[in-house]
Amino acid sequence: VQRMSSALPDGVEAVTGDRIRELRGPGADGRIFVSLRPWSGADGVLVRLADPEDPHPAWLFTSRHPARVVAALTATMDR
Repeated sequence: VQRMSSALPDGVEAVTGDRIRELRGPGADGRIFVSLRPWSGADGVLVRLADPEDPHPAWLFTSRHPARVVAALTATMDR
């Protein structure tokens, strides 16, 4: 089970279309933690991490409502 580090995300971005294909395609950074579920939609969320001890510089996952996820994560970052 992967768990996000206790450090806050460095940035959050909703990704769609060409951008998500770029992030998961042949030129992708192999260190990014990826969780793609075909039933949850073609769009996703990229969470950039600033934790030097985390081997993953970012997490990429699909979501039916990426804007809602971005809003929720961004709200926690403003605290």
